[in-house]
Amino acid sequence: MKKNIIFAFSLTASSLLFGQVGINTSLPQATLDIVGKKGATDKDGLTAPRLTRAELTAKGNNLYGAGQNGTLIYITDVSGGDNVSQRINITDSGYYYFDATNNIWEKVATKGEEPWQIAGTTNKATRNNQNIYQTGKIGIFTNNPLENLSIGQSGVTSNLANSYISTGLVISGSSTSDSEGIGAYYENLGAPSGARVVKHEFSVQNGNSFFGYINTNDNATYPNLTLFGTNLPSGNFSIGLYRGAGATEKLDVNGNARVRGLADGDPINYPYKVVAKADGTFGKETDITGAVQFATGGFQNLDLTNVTRANLKDIYFFSHGATITLPVASNQLVGVELSFYISGGAADSFTTGLTQEFSVSRPATDVATNSFLFDSGSTSPYTNLISSWTGNKITFINTKLRTFRALNFKLVSNGAGVYRWMFWASGV
Repeated sequence: MKKNIIFAFSLTASSLLFGQVGINTSLPQATLDIVGKKGATDKDGLTAPRLTRAELTAKGNNLYGAGQNGTLIYITDVSGGDNVSQRINITDSGYYYFDATNNIWEKVATKGEEPWQIAGTTNKATRNNQNIYQTGKIGIFTNNPLENLSIGQSGVTSNLANSYISTGLVISGSSTSDSEGIGAYYENLGAPSGARVVKHEFSVQNGNSFFGYINTNDNATYPNLTLFGTNLPSGNFSIGLYRGAGATEKLDVNGNARVRGLADGDPINYPYKVVAKADGTFGKETDITGAVQFATGGFQNLDLTNVTRANLKDIYFFSHGATITLPVASNQLVGVELSFYISGGAADSFTTGLTQEFSVSRPATDVATNSFLFDSGSTSPYTNLISSWTGNKITFINTKLRTFRALNFKLVSNGAGVYRWMFWASGV
């Protein structure tokens, strides 16, 4: 008892005389200077007040204030009490100090420098309700983030170095199953059951790449998920095909398609119409419907070699024999029909016989592989109309006074750059 009184008196005297207290030292170097005894059995150290979170919660939210700024405690247990108000950061055991400015207990950092900073500042983040940032790249399940945010799969290395991405989001996976892939899942629990899930998914099946936004039922099976996909390596794009499999065209739609707001067309600027095969593959065909255009006059020589589709007439009238040169064959003219009426100026006129030679030729500048369609062994049923027929020229003369109204020509193509002019007579 005497020893304790003397020690207490010494502390008081030292504090009053010098304002410094020393423990295990007669020469304190600070306000409180504790020197360890360093003996093998001496338990050296400083123990802060120890509390459970329940005990701290029981003290309320007003006991600690400006006068307790910097107060240090050690939380031993967090199974009780709460982590609200001043205790919002107390979620596990450890040392905490009171920050009177923010009226909150802050945990004493026990590890390396905090890499996250408070948004808009260079201050280190210390709480879980702060807006934070960092300027480096972030990796999730990868130790080598290649972009601002890289999400990987265990054991998978991104091949970003061989791509054309310069900045963005990298997500890597290794699954080849048609029921697994990488993507995002969105669920609105407030929506009606069976229509509240949207998936954004990328996966691969048998070389076909699937990528799309899918509206699904809550527990839909995979074949019901496909909205659109691509077919690798052809680049074909599909809508409604399971994982893009079987896409044979650049756009392959499994189902009905609709186009709204089509522009009004005319036969000059819109010379084609859409046609379809039995399997649904689209194509185009020249549509010569619309207002028929006439060219009347006593033509003797008519050279259409360089006449464009916009300037071609549908019907030309001749009062006597003539030499006609057809236009140069091209894709623009495929499907075009030209009619040459002989002797007269009306659409229903016809001749009872030609007294002059009438010939139709391909232009000299046309390629050699193009020609008239004809049977070299027979000119039937036009034997009485045709004087000679070659791949470049047809000559007509009606020596037997056979009646006909018009000579007609239509350009066709095999789709590989080879063209043929088909011929038939009207009113034979």
